[in-house]
Amino acid sequence: MDIHFFDHNPAMPKDWRGGAQDCAFLFLPEGKTMLVDTGFDFTASRTLNWLASIGAPKAIDVLVISHYHSDHIGGFRALLEAGYTFGVIYSPVWGLKNCNIHPDYFQALKDYGLRETRLRAGDSFTLGGVFFQVLWPLPDAPDSPDYDRDDYAANIFSLLVKMTWGNFTALLTGDSDGISQDWLLSRCPEKLRGISLLKMMHHGSSYSTPREAFMALTAPLVTVTMAPAYWCPVTRGYLDAYGRERYLTGKEGHIRIATDGKTMQAFTEKGGQGQLFTLD
Repeated sequence: MDIHFFDHNPAMPKDWRGGAQDCAFLFLPEGKTMLVDTGFDFTASRTLNWLASIGAPKAIDVLVISHYHSDHIGGFRALLEAGYTFGVIYSPVWGLKNCNIHPDYFQALKDYGLRETRLRAGDSFTLGGVFFQVLWPLPDAPDSPDYDRDDYAANIFSLLVKMTWGNFTALLTGDSDGISQDWLLSRCPEKLRGISLLKMMHHGSSYSTPREAFMALTAPLVTVTMAPAYWCPVTRGYLDAYGRERYLTGKEGHIRIATDGKTMQAFTEKGGQGQLFTLD
Protein backbone atom coordinates (compact mmCIF):
# COMPACT_ATOMS: atom_id res chain seq x y z
CA MET A 1 0.00 0.00 0.00
CA ASP A 2 1.26 3.47 -0.92
CA ILE A 3 -0.02 6.76 0.45
CA HIS A 4 1.00 9.83 -1.56
CA PHE A 5 0.84 13.36 -0.17
CA PHE A 6 0.75 16.20 -2.71
CA ASP A 7 3.12 19.17 -2.46
CA HIS A 8 1.12 22.14 -3.70
CA ASN A 9 3.64 24.81 -2.75
CA PRO A 10 5.35 25.35 -6.16
CA ALA A 11 1.92 26.11 -7.64
CA MET A 12 0.99 28.78 -5.11
CA PRO A 13 1.16 32.47 -6.12
CA LYS A 14 4.13 34.19 -4.51
CA ASP A 15 1.86 36.78 -2.87
CA TRP A 16 -0.69 34.20 -1.68
CA ARG A 17 -1.38 34.41 2.05
CA GLY A 18 -4.08 31.76 2.22
CA GLY A 19 -1.80 29.10 3.65
CA ALA A 20 -1.86 25.47 2.57
CA GLN A 21 -4.10 22.81 1.08
CA ASP A 22 -4.70 19.05 1.32
CA CYS A 23 -4.75 16.35 -1.33
CA ALA A 24 -3.61 12.75 -0.82
CA PHE A 25 -3.90 9.63 -2.98
CA LEU A 26 -3.96 6.05 -1.67
CA PHE A 27 -3.08 2.95 -3.65
CA LEU A 28 -4.76 0.27 -1.55
CA PRO A 29 -4.49 -3.53 -1.72
CA GLU A 30 -6.56 -5.46 -4.28
CA GLY A 31 -6.16 -2.63 -6.79
CA LYS A 32 -8.45 -0.26 -4.89
CA THR A 33 -7.87 3.50 -4.84
CA MET A 34 -8.84 6.49 -2.74
CA LEU A 35 -8.43 10.26 -3.02
CA VAL A 36 -8.61 12.36 0.14
CA ASP A 37 -9.51 16.00 -0.61
CA THR A 38 -8.81 17.85 -3.86
CA GLY A 39 -6.83 20.99 -3.02
CA PHE A 40 -7.50 24.50 -4.33
CA ASP A 41 -9.14 25.25 -7.66
CA PHE A 42 -6.25 27.45 -8.82
CA THR A 43 -3.68 24.69 -8.27
CA ALA A 44 -5.81 22.07 -10.03
CA SER A 45 -3.60 21.80 -13.12
CA ARG A 46 -0.62 20.85 -10.96
CA THR A 47 -2.78 18.41 -9.00
CA LEU A 48 -3.85 16.74 -12.23
CA ASN A 49 -0.24 16.48 -13.42
CA TRP A 50 0.79 14.97 -10.09
CA LEU A 51 -1.99 12.37 -10.20
CA ALA A 52 -0.90 11.39 -13.69
CA SER A 53 2.75 11.18 -12.63
CA ILE A 54 2.04 8.69 -9.84
CA GLY A 55 -0.15 6.56 -12.08
CA ALA A 56 -3.50 7.31 -10.47
CA PRO A 57 -6.34 5.85 -12.55
CA LYS A 58 -9.18 8.04 -13.77
CA ALA A 59 -11.72 5.71 -12.12
CA ILE A 60 -11.19 6.14 -8.36
CA ASP A 61 -13.10 3.94 -5.94
CA VAL A 62 -13.55 6.44 -3.11
CA LEU A 63 -13.25 10.19 -2.68
CA VAL A 64 -13.13 11.39 0.91
CA ILE A 65 -13.98 15.05 1.51
CA SER A 66 -12.74 15.95 4.97
CA HIS A 67 -14.73 19.22 5.13
CA TYR A 68 -16.07 22.07 3.04
CA HIS A 69 -13.24 24.56 2.71
CA SER A 70 -11.79 25.65 -0.63
CA ASP A 71 -8.30 24.31 0.15
CA HIS A 72 -9.83 20.85 0.45
CA ILE A 73 -12.64 20.84 -2.15
CA GLY A 74 -11.66 23.58 -4.62
CA GLY A 75 -10.20 21.21 -7.20
CA PHE A 76 -13.25 18.94 -7.36
CA ARG A 77 -14.77 20.34 -10.56
CA ALA A 78 -11.41 20.27 -12.39
CA LEU A 79 -11.10 16.56 -11.58
CA LEU A 80 -14.55 15.86 -12.99
CA GLU A 81 -13.83 17.92 -16.11
CA ALA A 82 -10.60 15.94 -16.60
CA GLY A 83 -12.58 12.70 -16.65
CA TYR A 84 -12.06 11.42 -13.10
CA THR A 85 -14.91 9.39 -11.65
CA PHE A 86 -15.63 8.28 -8.09
CA GLY A 87 -17.48 5.18 -6.99
CA VAL A 88 -18.41 6.71 -3.64
CA ILE A 89 -18.00 10.21 -2.23
CA TYR A 90 -17.77 10.36 1.56
CA SER A 91 -18.15 13.62 3.45
CA PRO A 92 -18.82 14.69 7.06
CA VAL A 93 -22.36 14.64 8.39
CA TRP A 94 -22.07 18.29 9.28
CA GLY A 95 -21.58 20.99 6.69
CA LEU A 96 -24.63 21.81 4.60
CA LYS A 97 -25.36 24.89 6.72
CA ASN A 98 -22.05 26.27 5.49
CA CYS A 99 -22.46 25.45 1.82
CA ASN A 100 -21.74 29.11 0.99
CA ILE A 101 -18.07 28.44 1.87
CA HIS A 102 -17.41 26.95 -1.57
CA PRO A 103 -20.72 26.72 -3.44
CA ASP A 104 -19.17 25.47 -6.70
CA TYR A 105 -18.47 22.11 -5.07
CA PHE A 106 -22.17 21.53 -4.50
CA GLN A 107 -22.99 22.85 -7.95
CA ALA A 108 -20.49 20.41 -9.47
CA LEU A 109 -22.19 17.55 -7.63
CA LYS A 110 -25.48 18.64 -9.16
CA ASP A 111 -24.05 19.19 -12.62
CA TYR A 112 -22.57 15.69 -12.75
CA GLY A 113 -25.47 13.96 -11.02
CA LEU A 114 -23.39 12.91 -8.02
CA ARG A 115 -24.39 12.33 -4.42
CA GLU A 116 -22.45 12.16 -1.17
CA THR A 117 -22.59 9.58 1.59
CA ARG A 118 -22.30 11.39 4.89
CA LEU A 119 -20.22 9.85 7.66
CA ARG A 120 -20.16 10.31 11.42
CA ALA A 121 -18.45 8.79 14.43
CA GLY A 122 -19.25 5.09 14.62
CA ASP A 123 -19.44 4.59 10.86
CA SER A 124 -16.91 2.36 9.11
CA PHE A 125 -16.13 0.81 5.76
CA THR A 126 -13.58 -1.57 4.25
CA LEU A 127 -11.78 -1.02 0.96
CA GLY A 128 -9.14 -3.36 -0.41
CA GLY A 129 -8.97 -5.13 2.92
CA VAL A 130 -8.17 -1.87 4.73
CA PHE A 131 -10.52 -0.99 7.58
CA PHE A 132 -11.59 2.65 7.86
CA GLN A 133 -13.23 3.76 11.09
CA VAL A 134 -14.77 7.21 11.50
CA LEU A 135 -13.90 8.69 14.90
CA TRP A 136 -15.35 12.19 14.39
CA PRO A 137 -17.68 14.17 13.99
CA LEU A 138 -20.34 13.14 16.45
CA PRO A 139 -23.67 11.82 15.14
CA ASP A 140 -25.60 14.85 16.44
CA ALA A 141 -23.28 17.38 14.78
CA PRO A 142 -26.04 18.79 12.49
CA ASP A 143 -28.00 19.77 15.61
CA SER A 144 -25.31 22.19 16.77
CA PRO A 145 -26.91 25.61 16.17
CA ASP A 146 -24.06 27.43 17.91
CA TYR A 147 -21.91 26.69 14.86
CA ASP A 148 -24.43 27.68 12.20
CA ARG A 149 -22.91 30.04 9.61
CA ASP A 150 -19.55 29.88 11.42
CA ASP A 151 -16.81 29.40 8.81
CA TYR A 152 -14.34 27.86 11.27
CA ALA A 153 -16.89 25.24 12.29
CA ALA A 154 -16.15 23.33 9.11
CA ASN A 155 -12.74 22.64 10.64
CA ILE A 156 -14.21 21.61 13.96
CA PHE A 157 -16.35 18.98 12.27
CA SER A 158 -13.72 17.65 9.85
CA LEU A 159 -13.80 13.93 9.29
CA LEU A 160 -11.22 12.18 11.44
CA VAL A 161 -10.69 8.66 10.13
CA LYS A 162 -8.52 5.84 11.42
CA MET A 163 -7.29 3.29 8.90
CA THR A 164 -5.95 -0.14 9.84
CA TRP A 165 -4.24 -2.78 7.70
CA GLY A 166 -2.31 -5.50 9.46
CA ASN A 167 -0.09 -3.78 12.00
CA PHE A 168 -0.26 -0.46 10.14
CA THR A 169 -2.49 2.32 11.49
CA ALA A 170 -2.98 5.87 10.30
CA LEU A 171 -5.05 8.89 11.28
CA LEU A 172 -6.42 11.08 8.49
CA THR A 173 -7.38 14.26 10.30
CA GLY A 174 -8.49 16.94 7.84
CA ASP A 175 -8.42 20.26 9.70
CA SER A 176 -9.73 18.85 12.99
CA ASP A 177 -8.79 20.74 16.13
CA GLY A 178 -8.64 20.42 19.91
CA ILE A 179 -12.38 19.83 20.33
CA SER A 180 -12.26 16.44 18.63
CA GLN A 181 -8.94 15.57 20.27
CA ASP A 182 -10.32 16.28 23.75
CA TRP A 183 -13.41 14.16 23.09
CA LEU A 184 -11.40 11.23 21.74
CA LEU A 185 -8.94 11.40 24.63
CA SER A 186 -11.77 11.23 27.14
CA ARG A 187 -14.04 8.70 25.40
CA CYS A 188 -11.91 6.29 23.35
CA PRO A 189 -8.19 6.77 24.02
CA GLU A 190 -7.49 3.15 23.06
CA LYS A 191 -8.22 4.03 19.42
CA LEU A 192 -5.40 6.59 19.42
CA ARG A 193 -2.61 4.63 21.03
CA GLY A 194 0.53 3.89 19.02
CA ILE A 195 -0.26 5.25 15.53
CA SER A 196 2.05 4.41 12.64
CA LEU A 197 1.25 7.47 10.52
CA LEU A 198 -0.38 10.76 11.50
CA LYS A 199 -1.46 13.28 8.87
CA MET A 200 -1.10 16.48 10.89
CA MET A 201 -4.33 18.37 11.37
CA HIS A 202 -4.83 21.78 9.76
CA HIS A 203 -1.41 21.94 8.12
CA GLY A 204 0.40 22.02 11.46
CA SER A 205 -0.90 25.53 12.13
CA SER A 206 -1.65 27.26 15.41
CA TYR A 207 -5.39 27.01 14.64
CA SER A 208 -5.33 23.28 15.27
CA THR A 209 -2.29 22.92 17.48
CA PRO A 210 -2.50 19.34 18.75
CA ARG A 211 -3.03 18.62 22.41
CA GLU A 212 0.12 17.37 24.11
CA ALA A 213 -1.81 14.40 25.50
CA PHE A 214 -2.99 13.56 21.97
CA MET A 215 0.56 13.57 20.60
CA ALA A 216 1.89 11.62 23.58
CA LEU A 217 -0.76 8.92 23.20
CA THR A 218 -0.55 8.56 19.42
CA ALA A 219 3.28 8.74 19.50
CA PRO A 220 3.35 8.51 15.68
CA LEU A 221 6.29 6.86 14.00
CA VAL A 222 5.83 9.20 11.03
CA THR A 223 3.99 12.50 10.69
CA VAL A 224 3.22 14.26 7.42
CA THR A 225 2.28 17.93 7.38
CA MET A 226 0.90 19.41 4.18
CA ALA A 227 2.07 23.01 4.40
CA PRO A 228 4.80 25.48 3.39
CA ALA A 229 8.18 25.24 5.08
CA TYR A 230 7.15 25.88 8.65
CA TRP A 231 5.31 24.42 11.63
CA CYS A 232 3.59 26.24 14.46
CA PRO A 233 6.29 26.36 17.19
CA VAL A 234 4.10 24.50 19.67
CA THR A 235 3.34 21.79 17.11
CA ARG A 236 7.03 21.53 16.27
CA GLY A 237 7.81 21.03 19.94
CA TYR A 238 5.31 18.21 20.23
CA LEU A 239 6.66 16.56 17.08
CA ASP A 240 10.15 16.72 18.54
CA ALA A 241 9.00 15.24 21.84
CA TYR A 242 6.59 12.54 20.73
CA GLY A 243 7.24 11.70 17.08
CA ARG A 244 9.97 9.71 15.38
CA GLU A 245 10.12 11.11 11.83
CA ARG A 246 8.42 14.27 10.60
CA TYR A 247 7.92 15.35 7.00
CA LEU A 248 6.72 18.66 5.57
CA THR A 249 5.64 18.93 1.95
CA GLY A 250 6.95 22.49 1.72
CA LYS A 251 10.45 21.19 2.48
CA GLU A 252 10.52 17.65 1.09
CA GLY A 253 8.11 17.96 -1.84
CA HIS A 254 5.72 15.11 -2.60
CA ILE A 255 5.84 12.44 0.09
CA ARG A 256 5.12 8.72 -0.27
CA ILE A 257 4.52 6.35 2.61
CA ALA A 258 4.93 2.67 1.70
CA THR A 259 3.70 -0.17 3.89
CA ASP A 260 3.02 -3.88 3.58
CA GLY A 261 1.13 -3.98 6.87
CA LYS A 262 4.23 -5.20 8.70
CA THR A 263 6.75 -2.47 7.86
CA MET A 264 6.56 1.20 6.87
CA GLN A 265 8.96 3.62 5.18
CA ALA A 266 8.77 7.20 3.93
CA PHE A 267 10.19 8.47 0.63
CA THR A 268 10.33 12.10 -0.52
CA GLU A 269 10.43 13.78 -3.92
CA LYS A 270 13.76 15.40 -3.06
CA GLY A 271 15.48 12.10 -2.52
CA GLY A 272 15.00 11.56 1.17
CA GLN A 273 14.38 8.09 2.53
CA GLY A 274 13.22 7.40 6.04
CA GLN A 275 13.85 4.60 8.44
CA LEU A 276 12.30 1.23 7.68
CA PHE A 277 10.02 0.73 10.68
CA THR A 278 8.91 -2.70 11.82
CA LEU A 279 5.31 -2.38 12.97
CA ASP A 280 4.22 -4.20 16.11
